[in-house]
Amino acid sequence: MTSALLAPTATVVHLRGVIDIFSSNALRQRLLRLLPTSEGTLICDLSCASFDDVSGLGVLVGARRRARSMGILLALAAPNPYTAELLRTTGLGPGFLIYE
Repeated sequence: MTSALLAPTATVVHLRGVIDIFSSNALRQRLLRLLPTSEGTLICDLSCASFDDVSGLGVLVGARRRARSMGILLALAAPNPYTAELLRTTGLGPGFLIYE
């Protein structure tokens, strides 16, 4: 489902597959484990992921909140058009730094 690449100032998490109510808990646990080892920025690469419902977005919002409390920026990269629209529709997009 995920893999991570550690860089000097960022950790990149490559998300793969469908993120929905059945997989969101595993994603939450993975992100929370990565946060303490992230330096500065945690980037979730969404190029190979899709969201079937808002549970995955809830995980990202919760992880963003936790990251902020630790002085870490959680950013999103390469959301597909559906995910980008979902972020806009729910009003969550402005809360994230998004790399197109």
